[in-house]
Amino acid sequence: MGRNSFGSLALAGAFLAGMGVAAATPNNPNAHFTVSGTQILKDGQPFRAVGCDHFMLGYQFHGNPPNTPVDLARDMGTKALQDAKDKGIAFFRFSVFGYGSVDFQRWRDQRPQFLAELDMLCDAAHAQGIYLVPSLLWNYQAICDLAGESQGSLFKDPNSVSWGYLRDYTASVVNHLKNRDEIIMWELANELAYICDANPQSGNAYDRIATSDMIAFMTRFAYEVKNADPDRPVTSGYGMPTSYAQHLRNKPQWNGGGSFGKDSVSQFQQYIRDMHPYPIDVVSVHFYNPGDNTRFQNVGPDDASTLSYAKQAADLAGKPLFVGEFGDTQPNTTVDPTGPFEQSVIASCGRLGIPLAAAWDFEFYQFDTTTRNTFSIDPGYNDQLLAAFRSANEASGAVAPRTTATPPHVVITGPFEGQDFPVNQALTVTTQASDGDSVANVQLLVDGVSVATATDLPYSLTWTPADPGAHTLVALVTNAGGLATRSEPVHIIIDGTPAATSLAVLGAATGWSQVAPDSFASAYGQNLASAANAPGVTVSLTDSSGATLAATVVYTSPSQINFVVPAGAAAGPATVTVTSDQGSQKTGLVEVVPVAPGVFQVGNGIAAAWLVRVHTDGTTDNEPIYNVDASGNLTAVPVNLGVANGDQCFLCVLGTGLRAARTTEVTFNEVAGVVTFSGAQGVTDALDQVNVLIPASLDGTGATVNVQVVADGLRANVVQIAIQ
Repeated sequence: MGRNSFGSLALAGAFLAGMGVAAATPNNPNAHFTVSGTQILKDGQPFRAVGCDHFMLGYQFHGNPPNTPVDLARDMGTKALQDAKDKGIAFFRFSVFGYGSVDFQRWRDQRPQFLAELDMLCDAAHAQGIYLVPSLLWNYQAICDLAGESQGSLFKDPNSVSWGYLRDYTASVVNHLKNRDEIIMWELANELAYICDANPQSGNAYDRIATSDMIAFMTRFAYEVKNADPDRPVTSGYGMPTSYAQHLRNKPQWNGGGSFGKDSVSQFQQYIRDMHPYPIDVVSVHFYNPGDNTRFQNVGPDDASTLSYAKQAADLAGKPLFVGEFGDTQPNTTVDPTGPFEQSVIASCGRLGIPLAAAWDFEFYQFDTTTRNTFSIDPGYNDQLLAAFRSANEASGAVAPRTTATPPHVVITGPFEGQDFPVNQALTVTTQASDGDSVANVQLLVDGVSVATATDLPYSLTWTPADPGAHTLVALVTNAGGLATRSEPVHIIIDGTPAATSLAVLGAATGWSQVAPDSFASAYGQNLASAANAPGVTVSLTDSSGATLAATVVYTSPSQINFVVPAGAAAGPATVTVTSDQGSQKTGLVEVVPVAPGVFQVGNGIAAAWLVRVHTDGTTDNEPIYNVDASGNLTAVPVNLGVANGDQCFLCVLGTGLRAARTTEVTFNEVAGVVTFSGAQGVTDALDQVNVLIPASLDGTGATVNVQVVADGLRANVVQIAIQ
């Protein structure tokens, strides 16, 4: 449906005045992965893949990692998925809720938002073709702490509060995500068996967890997952058994100090078999150097051939093997970025026919946005290791060979949005920049002007701000092939009194320092006009080619001028000059780009938009999405999507700076809508319009929904609507 079907000139005018192997076919068509004997199948064919752990991924999309703003955390998670695609990584294993009790409490107290954030994660993975292994219970203590119970209650008492939490949580997460086609299998927990048969820290006999207790608990847990999603495989998440696991099982630590003798190969294999009862489908081990790789055979430090013992154990159990973590501790990847042990593990998995293995840990920024964990595997730092991942995955068919060049990726990891800094003091801007091949350079653009360039990792840039006021930072990364990508902008404040002759020029809808030709912009300063709507104020723009173009002025006041960026303005840095009706001039800088999407709002974050309801008989009704009462209070009007009546509801959004976009996408809390029109509104200069079908899946959610317009891959400012 085009613009003319949904145009509302009255609304627009009113707004502008105010501005191969046989296996059972799953019942769920989205459950592509099944188990047949010791193989994992994808759509009935054997599947082998190398992936990475990305422990922080769930944290990032839940927006609660340490010392990281919410939007930046999600940008880092999205970039990690983009990087994984570029580097040929097939899948990520990640913690669903994070780690601590506060993280788990978000599921309990903010469940709709928590589940919507998991949808965001899965959508981002789907967009990049990255598969997922969600680990449901990374830290069991988080549940115990929230329930106020000790570990004995969780593992032994099916009537405990903690077990009730785990059942409810498992059902809600698995049921919510079971129709996602990104998920390979469900992992129950992380390395739980290490507490078996050892004296608990509490000293309480009730908290003693025998191997038999753990087997019973994991069996119950696996059945809860299978009840929600009977079609996908389930794996345990266990690490490599300790060298004395079976000995300690026979004589626990609370029995005369326990037995810590060395298990034989047969005892090791029996322990693994016993710990993976039905309905656990896939055997899990973790494999590190030194230690795990020298368990039964004296081999070199980078030799991973002893994985054969774990593979034999899985074969004896008649189940596939998942090496859920593998890594080198001496040296780790920050010391030897080539990862010789990791490469040996990949080679051993290939020789032994191990279906899945995940290296620890991709882009691991555990405590802040700039400090790499010692195990972190990052593009640029570990390209030789990442090339081995790609080679293995291409050989197995898990990923397709690269045939075209891909653009680079970059995020500004510091400073954060809205931070204040002193004038005339050097400011370090940190970035994460990456490419499928190599990064040539990263430039720092301040208000559209390049002020610094970095050519080496970690791509930190320094700028000394001389002008007080608001400034916009953008990182521009260029790869060796000349492709370039801009980061999301970061807006900061430099303290001090702005010069009387200075002018801040920003997008009218976004408040950002990038504008597009034929879009609305705003200039802010002092004494720009003698009064509101004073005649005689002019605006000119001198573009990067040196041409000076007259701009159309649409609003004037002493501190703000709204104007239309000339349609012929060339891309690049531009100077804007405002001449007041009394003859004084102010100048400011802005960056002109082909597309600079912005969405207008009417206040309180509510979108400047209206609803068109299409009934089953083809008739339509226009409906408001906000209300202004007699006191001037603005509130959102919740939209009834009318799914039960067969209605289709289209949101008609007013914006600017996006008419030149080749592609326009709109999401509602990260759920994609169907865009039926995007372009010039057609009546008012510089006003654009996007018509989008609101997803029926939002019907009845009773939620305030974030609406995100993305034009040519560039995100606009987020606005909101309400859904009944």
